[in-house]
Amino acid sequence: DSFIQLLNQMKGYYKLSNDSSPFNKTIVITAVNSGYKDMLHNFKCYCDRLGIKFLVVSLDEGMYSYITNNKLFNTYLLGDLPGRGKVAADPSSEGKNFNLIGCRRIEIVGAALKLGYDVLFSDVDVSLIRDPLQYMYDFNVDYIHTTNVGCGSQWTFNETSEGNTGFYFVRSNNKTIRLWDLTYRLCAKSPLQDDQSLFWKILKSNKDAKLLAQDSCSSSSINKYYDSTYMISCALDSCMFSSGDIRDSTGFNHLVDSLHSRNQSSVIIHTNWMADKGSKKQAMARSGLWIARRVPPVHNSTGNHANKSKLKPLSGSWTCILP
Repeated sequence: DSFIQLLNQMKGYYKLSNDSSPFNKTIVITAVNSGYKDMLHNFKCYCDRLGIKFLVVSLDEGMYSYITNNKLFNTYLLGDLPGRGKVAADPSSEGKNFNLIGCRRIEIVGAALKLGYDVLFSDVDVSLIRDPLQYMYDFNVDYIHTTNVGCGSQWTFNETSEGNTGFYFVRSNNKTIRLWDLTYRLCAKSPLQDDQSLFWKILKSNKDAKLLAQDSCSSSSINKYYDSTYMISCALDSCMFSSGDIRDSTGFNHLVDSLHSRNQSSVIIHTNWMADKGSKKQAMARSGLWIARRVPPVHNSTGNHANKSKLKPLSGSWTCILP
């Protein structure tokens, strides 16, 4: 099976990892449609800086063809979801297509969990400033997630709160495999609901493994309450793992000042709380987070200048700004 082969090829988290690595069963996955090609290149720039390897799940044939024709990434193409059809190239972050994309993300992570892989899932509009794994790899935690609150606001678990499903780490075990499977089964037949709402609804009501949700991922808090019969989750710091603070310059400045006052620095910045890719890209550029650059395409040259107007440009390549 091509998916199993790709997982085996991309396991280990780091590009220089080997079979003896403690992260030998850890894989980084992102999922993207062809409306986010440029975002994918920007995401790759950050992964390359940190020496992290990742698997791209192509959500439409256009994305898959773009990757394979240009030999860019290791990728896997998802087929149609029965009853829901194809993912469109639409880059918007709302509507039925957005909900379908979310469901396919749950599906692919669940498939990796069933094969015994721990997964760090990331949307492509995430900027990986520093290596996040050291903050997310805890043997006593099943699910480590980012939040939907701004920097400085304390995320608190309650009946209405939800973690963010655009960046998280999940450990493969019977509890998580069943949770992802239940979520996928429900989202596959719920086109009007997004994966985050469905996931947290099931997580909170799951009777097979009662949820112990910690408001913080501090080791003292986790170890105090750890019990392998429970589903253990914890929330990452809302400043170091920012979700939506850069949607405007005021929020970005607040994020920078808050981290400085705490003598900390960003680990990831997720360009969240914006409905369209254009706004996300502008926010990233304004905040100095857009580090991918398109190299203009070139023409095949035959030396016959008269025929140059008939020549098609080759696909342009991408490069990254050095840190």
